[in-house]
Amino acid sequence: MNRGHTLALIVQLLIGNFFKSTTIVAAWTATLPRKTRFYSSRQRFRQTPSWRLRSHGDRYPGGEVIGSSGKIGSYILHRLNTPIIPFPSNDADADNQQYPQSLHVAPVPRGVCAGCLSPNDTPIYACIPSSSIVDVWESTLPHRRKDLVFLCNLIPSRHLSFDPEIDVTVAILHFGVSHGSTNSEKILSPTPQLNNSPKSPPTLIYGKHAESLANLLREDAITVHTTCDPNDIQVAAARKIAWSSLLWLLC
Repeated sequence: MNRGHTLALIVQLLIGNFFKSTTIVAAWTATLPRKTRFYSSRQRFRQTPSWRLRSHGDRYPGGEVIGSSGKIGSYILHRLNTPIIPFPSNDADADNQQYPQSLHVAPVPRGVCAGCLSPNDTPIYACIPSSSIVDVWESTLPHRRKDLVFLCNLIPSRHLSFDPEIDVTVAILHFGVSHGSTNSEKILSPTPQLNNSPKSPPTLIYGKHAESLANLLREDAITVHTTCDPNDIQVAAARKIAWSSLLWLLC
């Protein structure tokens, strides 16, 4: 027998033993109870039926928050992501209860384009300084710019004049947020505290996502009005900035 025939015989034996061992392992795995089978996280995700999720559409975040480490941004993030509904504790597949757990809204990390973490037509809350509006606009995916929701002190005729066709949601806020007192368990992530007064002017919102944002704020007893006229936002924004600029002279 020459060397070529010997090598071919060795390869044939190795392939035969491989398939034989695979068949034995598969048969042994099939006899195991369901809870002791070995699944990767991706396999668990695929085998999890949609009815075991919070809802069929909750596999992905329902929005994004830019500036989630700031006061307004942390309030929106905490408000929308609390609580995260767990899987039923009496589920037969309780070992899979952590797969998957999607947030209602996702914070946008630095270096990530806004709009790539959530589906189209979901709000992108931009809780930023007015000086960053142009940068956020340019860094957002073009087809998602219509979903931007600006929650900052701005005057539309001044801060949104860089694009004559811009169509975003704008909120003129009349409430404050502070970081509450921390405790031993939440030193690194204190719960944002809402500062609101019934004597404050109403928060005014204009744009595509005005109603969804208004409903969220109303649940926290914030007086909110929505408008279909962009001129109302212009007047309210100018009045707020003028009042805040003169307030220190009156105190």
